[in-house]
Amino acid sequence: MACRVCGHSEDTNIHAVIDFPLATTIWEGHGLATDVLTTKFCTLSNCTVKASEVMDNELFGDFLAVMLECWNARNRFTFRSPDSDLETLGKRAITFVCHYREHLFSDEDSKPATLANLWTPPSSGYMKLNFDGGSLGGIHACRGFVLRDQDGNVMLVGSKHARGFGGATVEEARACLHTLKRAYSHGCRHNIIEGDCLQLIQMLRTRSILDRLVDLFIKDTISFVENFELSS
Repeated sequence: MACRVCGHSEDTNIHAVIDFPLATTIWEGHGLATDVLTTKFCTLSNCTVKASEVMDNELFGDFLAVMLECWNARNRFTFRSPDSDLETLGKRAITFVCHYREHLFSDEDSKPATLANLWTPPSSGYMKLNFDGGSLGGIHACRGFVLRDQDGNVMLVGSKHARGFGGATVEEARACLHTLKRAYSHGCRHNIIEGDCLQLIQMLRTRSILDRLVDLFIKDTISFVENFELSS
């Protein structure tokens, strides 16, 4: 299926994070010198395997961080909140990995101040649920989530693939509902929900339900959260 944003004939994962115009700009500003980006790959898996073979562990970690930033930038663009300075995103991703490595080898108990705004812990007694929904090749949907406590410890993580892609907002709504159900089934009752689809978050906050596909999931989500002591 064609890319809905740039019109490319195939909207594949490799297109989304390597060939997509947004991604191209991010890669150009990332500061990594690698021949992997100039090689044509059929799948993102092949690209990642090749990168792992020709890069050392540190460079490969930077490569994956920039790749993820390309994916996130595309999501933000799709949800109409585009980045103003794409050239700095790759460097920002590498800086994040650098700080993370420093933290791992540091004797200090506190996290670096530069990471404070990247993920904020929930209030005492609560868990934070981060979710994301998207497409795989334009015809399959993917929903993922991670549940962390106030110290940042991962308590639950999972993903689900399904046939059929209903659009960005619909898949985010599906991911949100799937995440809530998984958290509830594991006994997590006090949660804070966090997602990157501002349109979905606004619909949940205002409880606005119209006659659209996404509203079916909004209605189910609003009904299901009555089982929780929930903050959103």
